[in-house]
Amino acid sequence: MNRWQEADLAWDLIDAVSAGSDSAKRVRIIAKIGAGEPHSAIEDLLYAAVLARVSLRANVALRLQSWVDCYAGSPDEPRLRRLVERATQRAHPTP
Repeated sequence: MNRWQEADLAWDLIDAVSAGSDSAKRVRIIAKIGAGEPHSAIEDLLYAAVLARVSLRANVALRLQSWVDCYAGSPDEPRLRRLVERATQRAHPTP
């Protein structure tokens, strides 16, 4: 997954996760994406999805699996895999 795809994934997660969140959190996440830190934005959004028990679309869940595969072998991989698993366990089909 390249940087543009990672940023696109972050934008899709913002739409899915931040609908009910406060605008200050949304602005911080948008700033991270704009600053070239989509990885950090995605992590924040995944934590928010887990806490809010958000049901993600299946196509977003699949893209998250591809995203986390990019971290294979890194020290962050186990933590990120657990986070993605928790965030996507309620994924539903894309209409």
